[in-house]
Amino acid sequence: MRLTSYIEGISYLFLLLIAMPFKYFLDQPQLVSIGGMFHGVMFVLYILTAVQAFVQRRWSLNRALLIIGCIFIPFLFIKQDRMIHNEELELKKSRPVDPKKRA
Repeated sequence: MRLTSYIEGISYLFLLLIAMPFKYFLDQPQLVSIGGMFHGVMFVLYILTAVQAFVQRRWSLNRALLIIGCIFIPFLFIKQDRMIHNEELELKKSRPVDPKKRA
């Protein structure tokens, strides 16, 4: 989920900060066409991974909406990544270590 979040967030920033200025200031709409398609695919993939995480991690509806809402505000995907990373660390701490998996 974290990787999908970063790729989706960067594609969003690409559209906002590079492709859109090229389209409106330099009359070059090609970057919006290509970047928009990539961003759309990543957006759908992000939503699917968020729904999967919602089910697997048993998030509350508020938490799930917060995580999904982070993709609509530029640069908020970085904060969202920290939230998920901290959650993963807490999950690792609370799990008992399986002696069979120790090397």
